[in-house]
Amino acid sequence: MLIVIFDKYKNKEIVVLNLKKLIHTSFMKMSFILTLIIVCNNAYASLKISTSNQDLANIVRKISGKRQKVSALFKGKENLNDLKKISLYIKNLSNSDIFFSQDFTYENDIITKILKHSKNQNIQRGQKGLCIISIKDKNIDDKNSNFLLAPDLYIKAANKVLDCLIRNSPTKSKEYLSNYTKLENDILKTKNYISNLLKDLRIKTFVQYDSRFSYFLNQYQLNNMGSIKSNDHIKKNHLSELTKKIKDKKIKAILATEDSSMTLLEKFTKMTGIPFIILPSGIVSEDQKGPKTFEKLQLNIVKSILKLK
Repeated sequence: MLIVIFDKYKNKEIVVLNLKKLIHTSFMKMSFILTLIIVCNNAYASLKISTSNQDLANIVRKISGKRQKVSALFKGKENLNDLKKISLYIKNLSNSDIFFSQDFTYENDIITKILKHSKNQNIQRGQKGLCIISIKDKNIDDKNSNFLLAPDLYIKAANKVLDCLIRNSPTKSKEYLSNYTKLENDILKTKNYISNLLKDLRIKTFVQYDSRFSYFLNQYQLNNMGSIKSNDHIKKNHLSELTKKIKDKKIKAILATEDSSMTLLEKFTKMTGIPFIILPSGIVSEDQKGPKTFEKLQLNIVKSILKLK
C-alpha cells in the first residue's frame, strides 16, 4: 500500500511511504529486539546449579553472579539421614545441570546415594556437570575437617568452582573471572583482619570435639592438641590417653559444634577442667539462625573464642 500526496507547486503526485514495507521493517526490528532480550535472559537462566551445602553455594553465587540462581541441598543444620529429606534432595537434583559437592566425609555417603537415585546423567561421575571440590593437606587429620573454614583454602576452592563454571559455560568466563577476583580480594581482607584479632592467642592451645576446626586452627597458627572424638567413634581409653597428653598444657578451650555430644563434652570437662564452647562450623540458609556469609562465619568463631578468659 502506497501513501501519496499531491504537490500543487509541481502539479504532480509524490510517493511518500510504502506502508507495507514500513510495517515489515518495524516488525523485523521488534522481532530482533525481543529475540535479543530472550537470548540475554536465557544466558543467565540456562543453567540450573545445585550444591551440597551452604558454604559452596555462597562461593558459587558470588562467582556466577547475582542473576544466576543457585540452590543448596542442605540448609546447614539438619539430620542428613532423614528419609523424607533424602527424597527431596533426589528430586532437587533430578534436573540440575551442575552439582558442586564438597569432599567432606560426613556428606559423602549421603551424596553418593542421592546422585545414584537422581538418575541425572549430567551430574554423574566423569561428567562435566559434577564438580567435586576437594582440598587436601597431608599434615592435617581432615576426615571431618571443613577446609572452607581456612581463607587460603577457601580461595583455592573458589578457583576450582571458577574452573567448573567456565567449563560448563565458557561464554561467561570473563564475568566469572571478574567476580572471582573480587571474591579473592574480599577473602584476603577478612583473613588479614581475623589474623590480627587472633595474634595474641598463638601461644594458646586448643582441643576439638572432632577434627572439624583443624584447618581453621592451622590457618591462624593456633596450637591443636587433637580431638576428643577419634575417627567417628571413641576408642577404648582414648579420653584417658588424651587427658595425659594435655596434662600441664595450657589448654584454652574445647572447640565443639551444635551436633557434638553434650554428654561427652561435659564428661571431658569434668575430667580436665577445660571449658568447651559451641561454634558454628559452616554457613546456614536464610531461614536458619547463624552466619550467612564466610566473613560473618569467621567473625562469629573468633568472637566466641575471644570471649574466653
